Amino acid sequence: MLSYAGEAREDDLGRIEDIGAALVAAGVPIVEMAGLHERACRRLQEEGLLSGAPSSCVVTVLERASACLTQLMIAYSIADEKRIALLKREQRLNADHPRLESLGQVAGGICHEINNLLQPITGLAELIIEDEPAGSDASQNAELILECASRAASIVASILMTARRDLPKVAPVVFAPVVESAVTFLQAVLPPALVLELAVDCGMERVLCEPAELSQILLNLVRNAEHAIGGAGTVRIELSREDDRQDDGASRGFLRLAVRDNGTGMPPHLLSRAFHPFFTTKAPGTGSGLGLSVVMAIAESWGATAHIDSEPNRGTRVSLRLPILAAAEEPAAAKV
Repeated sequence: MLSYAGEAREDDLGRIEDIGAALVAAGVPIVEMAGLHERACRRLQEEGLLSGAPSSCVVTVLERASACLTQLMIAYSIADEKRIALLKREQRLNADHPRLESLGQVAGGICHEINNLLQPITGLAELIIEDEPAGSDASQNAELILECASRAASIVASILMTARRDLPKVAPVVFAPVVESAVTFLQAVLPPALVLELAVDCGMERVLCEPAELSQILLNLVRNAEHAIGGAGTVRIELSREDDRQDDGASRGFLRLAVRDNGTGMPPHLLSRAFHPFFTTKAPGTGSGLGLSVVMAIAESWGATAHIDSEPNRGTRVSLRLPILAAAEEPAAAKV
């Protein structure tokens, strides 16, 4: 597995990494690997492969065997650290699930009651605007009431999105054109001082999603980025393809949609709470703290995952990772 120069080739290292990951996945304890070197040497001796060989050749063989074992131990350790990190993350999510589910049920009931109260408020404000002269004090006050009611309804809708049970049906779509269309729409409704920069590095891959929800995701993320950069500047939206090697050797494709800014960023203690409902770094009265939790809820309903990378004063990147559909995974009626 090593070249004659005694250095591991890139493809050799890739195979060693695969073996290390496979040993971790199979639950082989690291103590069992400690004897691999001795067993390998014994096997060479039993097979007579070293009989009559010059001492320099024997030394070279032993050095290369030791180097392979060292690389394997490193690969095993890295794979095991990843496994432990994923296990801890899953445990944290499982611990939060009952609390968030109960919160969602309570919030859902409260939201329905608030919606019932907002309907007459909105209706009566609209009647006042129709009846009173434009520009009058009564008309201006009614417009303010209507604007506040509209904002309250938007917050309620976000809470229901987080707590909902009846999810819109997702369908296989070619993702890149849907992203381009959503970004075009957003740029038209955003302030001129905020520029969206779109970079697409993928083909016509299909994923499960709901286009209207994609617009909602991007709007939430872009609004957060707008706040982080002070309302003016460039927000970069990236769509790219990634291919992961699976345990069975097969390759699985994903599309990563990322929204990136160079704003204030977040320290680790805030970053760990970013997806929690009602958590916000904005000033009181300027944010509901529901944007990222809505993004997470929608992503999970698509079978996707959401992730945040952020550092203070170096910006933030929020990304969604969506599995690319193979032909066999798509419903026959959805194929075009």
